Amino acid sequence: MLKIKKAIFLIFFFCSIKSSLLFSQSAAIKDNAINNSPNLTIGGTLLGVDIYDPNLNMFIEGKLGYRFKKEKAWIKANYTIAFADRLEEVTESNTSSWAVPAEGTKPLKTYGASIGFNLVRKEDFKLVKATFLKRSDIKSVKLPVKSYRSYGLHVGFDYFRSILAQGSTISFTGTATNFPKDTVLIASHATPMFSMNMITIGMHRQLVQHCVVQVNNGGELKEYKNKYISTFYTDFLIGTKMTFENILVPLNGNGPNANTSGGSYYSNDPYNFYSVDINGSYKKIPVGGRIGWEQIGLGPVGSIVGFEFGFRPGIINPADNIYLMMKIGMSFNMKAK
Repeated sequence: MLKIKKAIFLIFFFCSIKSSLLFSQSAAIKDNAINNSPNLTIGGTLLGVDIYDPNLNMFIEGKLGYRFKKEKAWIKANYTIAFADRLEEVTESNTSSWAVPAEGTKPLKTYGASIGFNLVRKEDFKLVKATFLKRSDIKSVKLPVKSYRSYGLHVGFDYFRSILAQGSTISFTGTATNFPKDTVLIASHATPMFSMNMITIGMHRQLVQHCVVQVNNGGELKEYKNKYISTFYTDFLIGTKMTFENILVPLNGNGPNANTSGGSYYSNDPYNFYSVDINGSYKKIPVGGRIGWEQIGLGPVGSIVGFEFGFRPGIINPADNIYLMMKIGMSFNMKAK
């Protein structure tokens, strides 16, 4: 009886081995040369939106990224400009109490560059699951593929320019810059342009995966590709050279140098406007932060998706500094030395 049980066990054991061998031949790792994955990315955001109301706009973004050998470090550069800003262009005042930016209003723009160093880099072996139909049954197989998981620090520089508090006006007090001799203090409502340089210091976590799994589905070969780099980051922002652009303030009807010939407040007649420096009007907060995630496909042509939430340096008013961006785009990737 014991011999019969052993015989039955051996039969089932060898059958299971044979079945596993046959099944393992149905799927194989075709490509997992992760060190040869594309490391130069050129592309950008085709559709981005800042959905937080005071900054509501749509934007496009150009991107350039290069990863050094063995994922030790990377450099990035970007240029962003709004193309459907909620802001309407303002070049003239339509009332004697409202001011306009001296150079007119412009859509949001930012550009910058950063360099990152991966201080910790780990090789992971993850089980990739491929599911396919075989003889009317759903089969699946798990294969170990190598990926890189890295942690590090990065620093960068960003230039930022936008109108302050879009969709609203704020009262400012400033110093007339081109009025005869005496300094004149002016109070007026305006939505001025604001610009600054930002130094960014942060941490990141990156995951790089580059594999192709080939499945033999009843004689039909099918490939499952998983090629991407995913980056989660958090930054501390330091604002420098934070500047309000000068504004043009209309004179009231009894003001000195008023145009007595009946000139209209609706024109940019130089006799009807002060040029006013308003940089001292509001205290500025020079620090901020942001957190974000971005994933870039590493095929010859890949996709870009991401989001970013933050609090920019600016005036001490959180409602004017918060933003929430979402973006989707495409990339062109290649292997570069």
